[in-house]
Amino acid sequence: MPDQGDHQQAENKMENPESEISQLRERVSQLQEEKKELDAENVRLHAEVELLRPRANGTQAVIVAVTKEPCRIVLRFITARYRIWKDKKQAKQGARLEYAAKADCEKPYPIGNEEELIPEPNPEDLICILCVSKEALDEQRRKFPPWDENQSTLEDFWNGPARHMIISWQDQYDALNAAHRLAKQAFWHFDRKQWPEHALWNFGEHYDQVRFGKEELGHCELSSGEFSVQLNGVTGLRNAVCHPSTSYTMRSLDDLIFRAEQLAVALKDDERVQEIQALRRTVRERAQEAYDIIESQTQALLHVHPQKRPAEETNVPQDAVEEANVSPQPAIADQPYPFHIQRALQRIAGHLDNKVQRPSRDEYPPVLALAAARWAARGLQLGADDPGHQQRLLDSQSRSKANTKADSSTSKDDSNSQPKEGPAETDSSKSKDDSDSHRKDEPAEVDETQNVNADEGADQQRPASPVRRDSAYAATESDIETRSQRHRLKEVCKKTFKRFRSAS
Repeated sequence: MPDQGDHQQAENKMENPESEISQLRERVSQLQEEKKELDAENVRLHAEVELLRPRANGTQAVIVAVTKEPCRIVLRFITARYRIWKDKKQAKQGARLEYAAKADCEKPYPIGNEEELIPEPNPEDLICILCVSKEALDEQRRKFPPWDENQSTLEDFWNGPARHMIISWQDQYDALNAAHRLAKQAFWHFDRKQWPEHALWNFGEHYDQVRFGKEELGHCELSSGEFSVQLNGVTGLRNAVCHPSTSYTMRSLDDLIFRAEQLAVALKDDERVQEIQALRRTVRERAQEAYDIIESQTQALLHVHPQKRPAEETNVPQDAVEEANVSPQPAIADQPYPFHIQRALQRIAGHLDNKVQRPSRDEYPPVLALAAARWAARGLQLGADDPGHQQRLLDSQSRSKANTKADSSTSKDDSNSQPKEGPAETDSSKSKDDSDSHRKDEPAEVDETQNVNADEGADQQRPASPVRRDSAYAATESDIETRSQRHRLKEVCKKTFKRFRSAS
């Protein structure tokens, strides 16, 4: 009997693990199903977050702007007296004013038909040219390989010296306009293909009807959705086209054009992706051409004054640029650079002279460092020695004068073509409104006739009481209008201040 009991217990023990295993397997399957449900819920929540994120960012930006604007206004009022006192103190001491805009207004701007006063060369303005020998150029090309449009890739450009250049404003403007136009075309064709009713309602006739402003995208229900990130990214390109700036760096310019490429890639428009990539390549070619001009003019110094490079300065061209201070050729005798190259050299020279955040040794190639130092030693304003820039100034001035004359002649023709109003009519059948409107216009006519009579020397009497009554009436009416404008302005200020307080 004991043996049979032990055997029964052993069989029960063997059956229990199998049941436990089956229960565990069922539990595992249940957990896997729950995991799938949680993953699906997580994906759905992420999608909702992505949809709500642009709206939240916009709301946060509005809150920050509304909160900071009163602080800025109050800070300007508080610091106004201090800034005025500081300006007066610096002016008395003969120091340069801190605000560049005010100092710039006081400087005479060079005009193309006036000769620029060239200062005498000083010993401190003579920069060494020994660092641009053949060995130094070979060392520079090894550290900073030049960019080739046929063999190099787009990313290789950022390892070359041309990345520090600034291309001409016209080339920048044309490139940004072309990228903006291609982005419009890509979205317009995609919208007509995917959502024909939406395209017909919003952009029914031409791709120029596509507008990438934030408000315009919101009106067209495009501020959130599948391509909202790419569309909002093109807003920066749209702002650069509609509000042209001075000169962008190559990083900023390439980033703006790249936003159009991102939109075309998201819309799977391969044709326009290739066109935008070709546009980016063209922009980098212009930057490489600008650097080639600097290098060719720097190499020309060696042919004018050929010298041997000291043996102890091999493989250290940057040290030669920083430590040398004497040259056989003054910097004022260098050939002038175009305006956009001068802007790039001014930026490099300012960065090199920055004592707070000094650039690293390998930040700029020796050729650019030398060219920037020699250009800064000339002591001229931007474009003062560029004939092309001076000619563009003269052309723009002549065009503005011609437009002003054309506008004035057109306004004179329009005024002559309009019939002059006759003297006042006293008709009892006219209504009160007609008489009031006539009295408003009458004083100006009377004054004009008085001036003409005074110039001709005619001795005529002034009109009697109606003129004095009408002039007083006009003055009273203007006073009423001014008071009403002030009242409306006060109401607007009160509402704005209440809105700021409630938002903060």
